[in-house]
Amino acid sequence: MDSGFCYIKPLRNSLDDFPILSSKRCRENHYKNIETTILVDLNILAEMSRVIENKVAYHTSYLALLVKSLNELEYIFLSSGLALMEANEEYKIKMHKNFNLFLTKYLPRFYDAHNTVDDVAELKNSQNFTNLNSQEKFHYVIPYLSLLKINFINKQFKELPSFARFKKYITYMAFEANNISALETEIANSLFSIIQLLRTITHN
Repeated sequence: MDSGFCYIKPLRNSLDDFPILSSKRCRENHYKNIETTILVDLNILAEMSRVIENKVAYHTSYLALLVKSLNELEYIFLSSGLALMEANEEYKIKMHKNFNLFLTKYLPRFYDAHNTVDDVAELKNSQNFTNLNSQEKFHYVIPYLSLLKINFINKQFKELPSFARFKKYITYMAFEANNISALETEIANSLFSIIQLLRTITHN
């Protein structure tokens, strides 16, 4: 497979516009030398871990449907790397171990991909953006840009009310960055509001 990273922009005109993840699509990608990979988030990893540790029954967890769907697909891979980067060191090691145990038991076809990296220690939690490779920068650029813009607006326009600062943020992300992330938007809204509240309390 080529070492490329395809970033799918999550902004679409309607729910009907989403591509369908099907065996046909994965197979077509495979024959074009495109690897189709599902990035497993930390919530799913945590649920897998709970199942392995018998804290949750597999058949009553939401994973049963996911496993059924994945086992019906071909030419597809699972990756937990980005999710593991969100966890602290101790939690990361446990999640990685239980992820592999879950795959062995419920998704054996996914257990050992040709490009597997088994050294969980390589997944660093903290890195400087400038030290990331081009593919990693492409993935993290919107969250990174969003947080930079939030801090810039707070510093440069601290006299503006919270709504005006929030409007500046949304305007920039919509018309300059051309991408509005729900998570960072919520962070901006909360941060601007909290700072406004603290200033009000301080002045009173």
